[in-house]
Amino acid sequence: MRFALATLLTSLLLCGCGGQVIGDPGPSAEPGQLTLVAAPDRLSPGGTVHATVTVTGPTEYEAGCVQTVRLWVLDTQHQRAWTEPAPEVTCMALTNQQLAAGQTATFQVDWPVSATLHPGRYTIHGLFLFTLPMGAGTRVSENLPPAEVTLQ
Repeated sequence: MRFALATLLTSLLLCGCGGQVIGDPGPSAEPGQLTLVAAPDRLSPGGTVHATVTVTGPTEYEAGCVQTVRLWVLDTQHQRAWTEPAPEVTCMALTNQQLAAGQTATFQVDWPVSATLHPGRYTIHGLFLFTLPMGAGTRVSENLPPAEVTLQ
């Protein structure tokens, strides 16, 4: 019984610090608070795309030992070409970061484009972890505006 309880508590703590829980993709966002820019937006396979996410306040988001931004790339057939690796959990700290009206925070995620990807159009999608009020039930799996990249 003690082992089962300890395992459950450990699982809950890990999920709160950036572990992924199926069926709970993350908080929702209000429109207009987020931008996603990919640079370069045209490159050859084997290069690197720098995806920059900017959030503008007023808002509050999850920080600390949590993956604040989660990105993935889809091809024209809506198949995942890349998923940002989940970082290893190294601590148990979860905090909320606040931005006042007009303040911004920027996050960069690099997509190392596989040399084996075919030329064509790819779309970067993502989720930014806004802090939801206690009891809020609205969850979404994606809240970043997509950014397109063309492989030549």
